[in-house]
Amino acid sequence: MGARTRRFTSLATGSSKAAAVVVCAVMLLAGCGGSGGSATDASTPVIRGDAGVSGTTVTAPGYPPAPTIVAGAGKITVTVAPGTSGGTPTFYDVFTKHYDPATKTYTYPRCSVSGASGSCEVTFLTPGKVQVSASATNTAGSSGYGYWSAWAWVETAPGTPPAPTVVAGTAKVTATVAAGTSGGAPATYTVKAYAVDGTVAGTCTVTGDAGSCEVTPLTGGSTYTVKATAKNTAGDSGESVESSPVTVVAPSSTVTFNANGGTETMENQTASGTTPLRTNTFIKTGFVFDGWSATLNGDKAYGDGDNYTFGESATLYARWVAAPSSVVTQAATVPGAPALTALSRRSKTEVWVTFSAPSSTGGAPITGYTVTATLNGKDVTQSFPAEAGRVSVGPLTRYAVYTFTVRAVNSVGTSEPSKASRFTVG
Repeated sequence: MGARTRRFTSLATGSSKAAAVVVCAVMLLAGCGGSGGSATDASTPVIRGDAGVSGTTVTAPGYPPAPTIVAGAGKITVTVAPGTSGGTPTFYDVFTKHYDPATKTYTYPRCSVSGASGSCEVTFLTPGKVQVSASATNTAGSSGYGYWSAWAWVETAPGTPPAPTVVAGTAKVTATVAAGTSGGAPATYTVKAYAVDGTVAGTCTVTGDAGSCEVTPLTGGSTYTVKATAKNTAGDSGESVESSPVTVVAPSSTVTFNANGGTETMENQTASGTTPLRTNTFIKTGFVFDGWSATLNGDKAYGDGDNYTFGESATLYARWVAAPSSVVTQAATVPGAPALTALSRRSKTEVWVTFSAPSSTGGAPITGYTVTATLNGKDVTQSFPAEAGRVSVGPLTRYAVYTFTVRAVNSVGTSEPSKASRFTVG
């Protein structure tokens, strides 16, 4: 028996396990698959068990875009939206940066939004600049804070002003008001004079964050107190405590009319409906008046026959005793208020103030202008030559919001202020 025959015989006469292996191997090489098919009939093996995992994979959101801000009265409304990549957010943390120029400090309030997008509100107690950023989150994680919005300005209602200071006059009181120590800068004040029984006897208005106005007519010999309420675009303050009481002066019982260089004294006519004997045309040409003037304790009125009231509810009427032969010339007065037309940045601490001349010089040439920048009741006033136009005011506090007014000056005195305008320095 040769070697080859011996090896084969050895395999055939070995253990049953070895024989089974050899037989199975031969059958596989011969194409038997246990089912009678050939090798070419074998299909891809099937893996027993699950074929895959159902559902989708959640990924963390991408950075959201910069939120949008809508500023309101003492608050902002912040709107957020998802980014262009990553998973869908289910929650946003909105981070707010608020700068108070009065105290030069930052605060960092927050608000939140649930869902893929939406809005939330943040309220503030002091005015200032606001900027926001948002972080988007879902079950897979957080984007981190994304892009910052542009800065926005938030105004708050003024704080309650202090008690006005008052000066009694003839049938009137002059009240001076100033801003409180908290809240936004006032734009106007409503000033009320109260009688001793608590009723409101009269009101007047101050424009700007400080100033004066007259409450008239009031009853001569009577006592009054005064309170003030400040207002701006964000709302009204509380009413101040009352001023010290003052007693107004009673008017005189006669009125002097100047006509044609002469004078005539007429008694007050209190009867309602009394008709003037003659109505005269009141024509203003420069500062020359073709008509009449009435003087009562230094207060002057010019008219065309209409009635005027000088306290004590005394209705005064005028008449000519003869046709006028010449005009009556009015003495010079303070100029009218100039117009503040524009504010712009010159430098980090300086502001360009543009204004125009008043419509009335008061009968005397304008000798100059004063510009006042007011912050928290403190004034920075600078004087300039007579030409109207554009001037530079400074140095001022950077990032602070000032209220600007302009006054005209002539040889008689200083005009009322222009309409106030606000501007952020820097």
